Amino acid sequence: MVCLDERIVAEGFHERYGGLHAERNAIAEAKRRGVDLRDAVMYVTLEPCCHYGKTGPCTAAIVEAGFRRVVVGASDPNPVVNGRGLNALRQAGIRVENGLLDGECRAINPAFNTFHEKGRPYVLLKWAQSADGFIDALRAPLTPAPWLTGNYGRLLVHRWRSECMAILVGANTVLRDDPRLSVRAWVGPQPLRVVLDRDLSIPLSARILDGSQPTLLFTSDTLVDSPAWGMRARIPRLELVPLGAGREWPECLLLELYRRGVNSLLVEGGAKTIQMFTTSNLWDEARIFIAPACLGDGVKAPAMPGQAVSHHCTPSFTLLQVENPHSARLTPLQNG
Repeated sequence: MVCLDERIVAEGFHERYGGLHAERNAIAEAKRRGVDLRDAVMYVTLEPCCHYGKTGPCTAAIVEAGFRRVVVGASDPNPVVNGRGLNALRQAGIRVENGLLDGECRAINPAFNTFHEKGRPYVLLKWAQSADGFIDALRAPLTPAPWLTGNYGRLLVHRWRSECMAILVGANTVLRDDPRLSVRAWVGPQPLRVVLDRDLSIPLSARILDGSQPTLLFTSDTLVDSPAWGMRARIPRLELVPLGAGREWPECLLLELYRRGVNSLLVEGGAKTIQMFTTSNLWDEARIFIAPACLGDGVKAPAMPGQAVSHHCTPSFTLLQVENPHSARLTPLQNG
């Protein structure tokens, strides 16, 4: 944001991956409007970059534009920046103020911060449960499950899928529900599909093995030479990832996703898979649909440590947002 005489005269944001950063877009808009930037102040939520990547350094653009003062919301935790952008501006003689609304600015992009500060993706847990604490009825595999949230809840879930780089379920969820794990009720990118299948028990007919989009299947390294491994290795766009017996699977899985540049993971179930992440304290946020109806019996919902920070109520469900007090700050929930 560019301000002159206490008025906003230009704005910009990072519109797409690989595109111009917010600073360059704001400068371009200000120049189109004929603003003399030597008397203007630039406000940015994140420390300007100072390296060459898909675009040139924003610090150079700010210096060339003639700014004399820049106000920064939060430092960039990316190791290639991390204070270097601020120093570059100061060395150019620009007055820099850092830390204005630091918490609010960091909350804009918790996935980015978690990825660089913790070396793993931001982990978002999601499930729906009945008023008496069950996530599913006792039923045979591939038979209809009770629908606890309705159309609006489904819309929210598909939006969240589009906002995360990857989505994870365990083998039991695939065997019971045969999910596609795709974005259909919302317009947005498709996430990387991730399945945790220790025994390669998921049948080849499962929709998640249809080769329609990139999929990772984490399984035991003892099965590398098995016929089941060989058959799945031939499926297009499916990659099998071996994990060693006795190792901490959630930690190893997150490390592998981190190595692949995945900064956010939506864990949709089932209960055992979600519990693995909560027990290991490898989660950041949970969004829990609580239906007013009772099931009486069934699959128990995961035990949830943490602190409730917000509610969103509709006639068909209550959406409870929970944060891990030992993890990153939440992004405020955006509906609609």
